[in-house]
Amino acid sequence: MEITSAIQQDFLELDSEMTVSQMAGKLKQYEKRLGLVFRNNKYLGLVEKKKLLRTNVSAEAKISNFVQKTTLLGENADIVETAYLMFQSNVDFLPVERDREIVGVIRGMDIADLALAIPEVANLKVGDLRFEKTARVNKYDPVSTAINLMYEQHVDHVPVFESGKLYGILSYK
Repeated sequence: MEITSAIQQDFLELDSEMTVSQMAGKLKQYEKRLGLVFRNNKYLGLVEKKKLLRTNVSAEAKISNFVQKTTLLGENADIVETAYLMFQSNVDFLPVERDREIVGVIRGMDIADLALAIPEVANLKVGDLRFEKTARVNKYDPVSTAINLMYEQHVDHVPVFESGKLYGILSYK
């Protein structure tokens, strides 16, 4: 099954000479989570807002210092191959190209939605997908502990416990 139906134009084009402060302002203004970074119309990679969460970043630093190089997908890429590439690259988005031009991005959540149409996935149980060791924090732990766990374990959400019982879930957002 191909990714074609899930390709979106949900990204901003950013110049590599832009500062982190300028990028953050643009992402906020347009309510986007990532930008594709270009230098002289050549794709360099992407910058996700959440990847800057843990780093000590100067607002005046160039975003070219934080670019994550990614594979460009063809618009007819396979769902399973795309999911594997996302996992290997530790990204939530991958850019999609047609005729050597970027036409959009594919989100990890859209890949998950498309995967529901695969017969083998329909029979999976939650227990089949669970993590061996889940990141978790206690209610009174410092927020920096949760941020470090999210960064180190490549997760967006961390369960919060109080007295051994689930208190809530903390998201990087």
